[in-house]
Amino acid sequence: MNRRMILKNLTEECIERYNLSLNKIIEKEKIKDFTLIFSKDNTGFITGYQDLEDKDCLFIWLYCVKKDYRGKGVGLKLLKNFEKMALNKGYKFIRTYTENRFKGKIIRSLKEGFDIKSFNSFTGRVLLEKEVKV
Repeated sequence: MNRRMILKNLTEECIERYNLSLNKIIEKEKIKDFTLIFSKDNTGFITGYQDLEDKDCLFIWLYCVKKDYRGKGVGLKLLKNFEKMALNKGYKFIRTYTENRFKGKIIRSLKEGFDIKSFNSFTGRVLLEKEVKV
C-alpha cells in the first residue's frame, strides 16, 4: 500500500466522521515543504507544510494517533520529530487548527508549549501556535 493510501486510511480511522480524498492529499503534497512522518508501526502520523501566509511557519495539517495507542507517547514522539524537522529547516513557528471538540489535542498542545492564538465560538475552531526553539 502506498503512503497516500496509508495516510487516507489512518486519517479516517483516527478522526471520527472525516473523509480524506486522495485528491486533497495530492493537492497538499504540492505545497512547499510538505512533510509526512509516520510512527514506527503506522499507529499514527503528523503531516504539514509551509504556512501559506507566513514563510516562517510550518503548519500542521493532520495529526492523528489510533485510539488504542493514545496516551502512550506515540503522538508526543511524532510532534517532537516534527518540531525538530521544523527547526532544522529554519522555521520559527508551528501552527495548527483544531476544533473545540478535540479537547485532548488542545490539552496536549498546551502542555507542549503551544498557545491559543484565536478561537471562533461560532465554528469551535481553535488556532494554536508554538515558537520553535533550540
